[in-house]
Amino acid sequence: MLHQQFINQNENSTLIEAAKNLTDVIARVRLVLDAIHPLLEVVTHNGTHLDLCLVHIRPTIAKNFAQIASQMKQHALFGSTCEGQNTFWYDFLVEKLNASNGYVIINQATSLQTLNGCRDTEYIHNLLVKNEKLNKTFQHLNNIVNKWAQSKCLKSNSVGYLGSYSWRLLLLSFLLNHQNIDNPLNELLRDFFDFLSKCNSGKTQFLGLNQESLAKYEKHHWQSNLRKSNSGFNLEEKKLLIVTPCAPYQNSARNLYQSTLNVISQQAQKAKEICHDETLLYEEFDFSSHFKSFIKIEIDSDDNQHFYKWRGYVISRIIHLISKIQQLSQEIILVPDPKERLNIQDNLYSSCSYIGLETSQVNVADKNALSSGLNNITNQFIQDIYATIQQDKGLGGVRDIPKSFNVSIKAVKKIKN
Repeated sequence: MLHQQFINQNENSTLIEAAKNLTDVIARVRLVLDAIHPLLEVVTHNGTHLDLCLVHIRPTIAKNFAQIASQMKQHALFGSTCEGQNTFWYDFLVEKLNASNGYVIINQATSLQTLNGCRDTEYIHNLLVKNEKLNKTFQHLNNIVNKWAQSKCLKSNSVGYLGSYSWRLLLLSFLLNHQNIDNPLNELLRDFFDFLSKCNSGKTQFLGLNQESLAKYEKHHWQSNLRKSNSGFNLEEKKLLIVTPCAPYQNSARNLYQSTLNVISQQAQKAKEICHDETLLYEEFDFSSHFKSFIKIEIDSDDNQHFYKWRGYVISRIIHLISKIQQLSQEIILVPDPKERLNIQDNLYSSCSYIGLETSQVNVADKNALSSGLNNITNQFIQDIYATIQQDKGLGGVRDIPKSFNVSIKAVKKIKN
């Protein structure tokens, strides 16, 4: 009954209006679902903790929230809907709220994977709130590691690096296994970089995994569902797995492969020697100057809806492209640049992603064979993307694709910013 009253009360109101009385809104959601799961970073507003809320709502309300998010472009960081279902799941993180302004993140959630991710964060949050020393140490080091990873081009959810979530998990795993977290922070930071510099050994990190979760991990989640993806991408080759109570969901560490893991290890080795100097530690890594050749993946469209709908999908396939290319030869070194370069000009939307390419050890004959193999792989990559897009009813069929959404891949000598 309370759930229905809550829905009816908010059906025709805006998000900001519904959130004016923040404490009351949070209390109602707690009563309705009893399923509020804290994030790693819990924001406080007027003494009230703002948590990640899983809200089960009717389709009309879901569309209403999506519309509000669209109208609040400067505030809504990202959002999407789950069409074709009777019910919708949304993740709401209210970052800042007051009577006149509102900020909201609406995150896509099409399955119970989101629930698993929330259980992970709840587990981590409980660890931190129960141990004040661990909490302070974690928060301090997390800020440093996050800024360092960003400056060194080691942070991404989709192209072979670690996302924010996995960096936090890795840091917390390190602290939980450290013999003495009472050591000075600068020593702990150096120890973390030392640990990270050896990460290409492929040792799996375990975080809060009980016997029941371990059995589920071994028998179902990993071996059955994730041994190979539809594209033949071999996840058994992945390194530095971070196994959590509901692994491997919400864990971008499983996107790592040997080239990017080596890059992380090398950068960590350097950071270990300079971590006392913030200027050097946070010095921006110039990706473009470290390679002589690049693979450029470009997306363009004159339709902003097509562009924003499929841009993320194409970027998420880059790691699969890299995997296919590296199967041609062990001498090929491919390192993706996590930075995406967006350009909007004269109603033309474009995005460029680059992969650093090294083939210095390959002889001329092998280079010719590799060139042919690369052409076949990149052509198939583009065809597969178009095939996926064409199956989507929302884009108007096959004829609409070439005109409104284009994907190209080519070798270049320089990166254009």
